[in-house]
Amino acid sequence: MRSLLTDEAGAFTLEGVPEGDNVPLVIQVGKWRREVTIPHVAPCTTTVLDDPELTRLPKNQSEGHLPKIAMVTGHSDALECLLRKLGIDDAEFTLDGGTGRVNMFYGCASKSGVFGANKFTAELGGGAFPNAVTSLYADPAKLGSYDMLVLSCEGHGCDDQKTPENGATLKGYADAGGRILFDHMHFRWFVKAIEAWEQIGEFDTGDDFPPDTAFTVDTGFPKGAAFSQWLVNVGASKTAGQLVIAKAQKSAKVANAPLAQPWVEGTGAIQYMSVNTPVEMAATPENQCGRFIHTDLHVAGNSTSFSDQGTPFPAACDAGELTPEEKALAFMIFDLSACVEQQDQKPKPPVVVK
Repeated sequence: MRSLLTDEAGAFTLEGVPEGDNVPLVIQVGKWRREVTIPHVAPCTTTVLDDPELTRLPKNQSEGHLPKIAMVTGHSDALECLLRKLGIDDAEFTLDGGTGRVNMFYGCASKSGVFGANKFTAELGGGAFPNAVTSLYADPAKLGSYDMLVLSCEGHGCDDQKTPENGATLKGYADAGGRILFDHMHFRWFVKAIEAWEQIGEFDTGDDFPPDTAFTVDTGFPKGAAFSQWLVNVGASKTAGQLVIAKAQKSAKVANAPLAQPWVEGTGAIQYMSVNTPVEMAATPENQCGRFIHTDLHVAGNSTSFSDQGTPFPAACDAGELTPEEKALAFMIFDLSACVEQQDQKPKPPVVVK
C-alpha cells in the first residue's frame, strides 16, 4: 500500500504502485472516502490522471462514504446551500428518519420572527424539518449518531434555546469526537451555555465591516500555510496570505492560544478559528479527539443563495460558481471532518493507493 498527501493544488505523485489493469485508488479526507479504479497502469512510466471526475470525493453513497451531517438552518445564512454546491446529491438531503447522509433541521427564528428553510420542495418529498432544539440538542443519543453538526447563522443569539442542558449535550458530543461548525451568532453557545468554552476567546456582537475588507490568513502553522496557498490556487484569493471578504462580521474578537487557533483574522476580528476538544485537555493534546470551528464568514451576502421558511429547500440555493467565501468555507468543512491533530503537525494523508 502506498499513501501520501496531495499538495495545495490537489496534485500527487505515487511511486512504486502496482502495474497492470484495474488498479484501485482511494481518495479520502476524514470520513469522505471514495475508491475508484484506474483502468491501466503501465510499467516504468508515469500514468497521468487528468480527469477530475476520477479524483473527486463522492457525491452520494453509491460512490463512496460521506460523513453523516446534521444540518440546522438559520434565516441569516444558507450553509445548506453550500453543502449542495460542494456536489452532494439532492437525494442525500433527507429528514432525520431518512437514509440520506445530510439530515435537515431548522433553528430558531430571526429577530423579525422568520425561520430559515424548514421544509423540502415537492420534488424532494415536501417533508417538514424537525426543530433542532427539541429533536437534536435535547437528545444526546441522536446527536451522537452524527459525524458533524453544521449550525447556520440564525441572525441573533436565541439565548432562550442556549440552555445549560443543551450546552452540556453539545459539549459532550464534541468531547466524544464530534465535529461542529458554529456560524456567526452561534458564538452565544460559548458565552451563554458552555462555561468551559468561554475561555477560548472573546466574543461580542458588532457592526459589519465595510464591503470587501481584506483579512490576513495565518500562515504560521502548516495547515494555515496550506490554506493560504490553496485559496490562491482555487481563485479565492489574489494575494497569498490574504482573503477579501464581501460582508465580514465582528463577533469573534480574540482567539486564546493554545485553546483556539486563528486561521483568518484582522484588527480585533477573528473570521475563522478552530478548537480541539475537550478544551480541558489542551495540555495533553493527544487526549483531544473532537473539534469545533467558529466562523464569521457567510454564504449569504456574496451569492444569491438564501434560507427562508417561505422557500422550501433547495429552491433558494443558487447553482453558480463558488464565491471566495464559499471556497474558504468549503476548506473549513472538509478540514473539520479530518483527523484531529495538533496545529503544528502535518495533516494525515488523505490519498491512499492499495
